[in-house]
Amino acid sequence: MKRTLGLNLLLAFVIWGTFKSAESLLKTAGTQEVYAFYGLEWLYFVIVAFAALGGIALAYAIWKAKPWGYILGFAWLAVGAANSVFNGAVAYYNKPLMLQILTAIGESRGRDTASMQDFVNSSAYDISMIGASVVMVAISLFFMWQIYQRRAYFAPSQ
Repeated sequence: MKRTLGLNLLLAFVIWGTFKSAESLLKTAGTQEVYAFYGLEWLYFVIVAFAALGGIALAYAIWKAKPWGYILGFAWLAVGAANSVFNGAVAYYNKPLMLQILTAIGESRGRDTASMQDFVNSSAYDISMIGASVVMVAISLFFMWQIYQRRAYFAPSQ
């Protein structure tokens, strides 16, 4: 069976997500600090490892129409959606932590961070943090629907 536009878009999204996951290990501040603040740094590394290695496996499964790609696709997308919801909730409810992290990121990039507190306490920040989480969950749900609609693509060949 041939890959459809929806599966090709999923493949591109998986490749992008895999690279972004691997890249997050190289950053000096960010999501790792969120998990570490709550004593869940180990979970961060599990999620990143699953996102990177699972993403490589999922890209292969989509490219070669492997039956195990069907379940892996749902799992990979669900973990990504849950991660987005967690980070969005922390960004909204723990603004002092986010101020600390965003200030560290800004300073590491040589940017002026004097107005960072005003930004974190603004409605624009709230909307962008909630909006980003909602968009990522919507994208994940869309691709889960695409996987479900193309389940025959992942069916074992006779």
